[in-house]
Amino acid sequence: MRDIPGVVATGGSVHLPGFSYTNMDFKWQGEPADCALYQVGNSFADIMGMRLAEGAWPVPAGDTAVSPELVVNQTFVREIAGNRPVIGETILFGSRTHRISGVVSDFMTNNPFSPIRPAALLPVPVRDYRRCLIKTATVGQQPQIMADIKRQWKQLFPCTPFNVGYQNEMLRDAIEASDNVAYSMLVFAGIAILLTIIGLFSLVSLHVLRRLREIAVRRVMGASAGHVTWMLNKNYILLFVLAIIVGCAGGWFLSKTLMDSIFKINIGVQPGALIYSTVGLVFVAFSTIGLKIWQTLRINPADVLRGD
Repeated sequence: MRDIPGVVATGGSVHLPGFSYTNMDFKWQGEPADCALYQVGNSFADIMGMRLAEGAWPVPAGDTAVSPELVVNQTFVREIAGNRPVIGETILFGSRTHRISGVVSDFMTNNPFSPIRPAALLPVPVRDYRRCLIKTATVGQQPQIMADIKRQWKQLFPCTPFNVGYQNEMLRDAIEASDNVAYSMLVFAGIAILLTIIGLFSLVSLHVLRRLREIAVRRVMGASAGHVTWMLNKNYILLFVLAIIVGCAGGWFLSKTLMDSIFKINIGVQPGALIYSTVGLVFVAFSTIGLKIWQTLRINPADVLRGD
């Protein structure tokens, strides 16, 4: 597979985040504990883009021997070690003792619906490998690379089923749930915007109707369109500012609560979402009010005063 054009790296592993791991029971400073153990190849961390937060990577596994060292994730340090230094400490796994050589940044240990577990990565020899990891140069090359791998597989193992997949398949259910939530929120948002436009237009129309004679007099006396617009809208500016502040704070809280109730691992509410929401609110408000002001300014003041 290394000779296939577009393949930049290959490596072996027993386990893979999102697909499999071993639950490791051990004692930490005399207290029982457990974590997810991933038995991996020497090149696993590099292929998977693991980031070392502190310490060093474990001593590579030998041709037949498991590495005497392993690395743990930040959740292990936080939940099991109580944020105390762990580098140099030992863990008894089965009949073997392994030294903690480093700490890796947290990674998704299962799926977005489950919280990140304390985890450890232990290099194992080639003879234990059960999976082959393939890293490609670009996503666009993957279909052709997959076809080449399948063709060679059938030549080498014609009686064994071809079992292969993409790492992002572990996110398929999360993406589907996210799309469903987004669609539902889009429908609710559309209804809310429609009701907002109707209510705001009615409120401004009533306000203009009460001051129609005043507007007509001001127009006759030479008031500009900008002056009339400011006169009608100045009372709404403070309300808009308060609405934006309360809306952003409430929207952030409710959105974060909803996301946390569905996905234990999420990126939270990004600032861009609040900015776009604010811009959208201002656009809807000014468009609605502007339409009514435009209709008001088109009224002949003489018709209004003559009617009175």
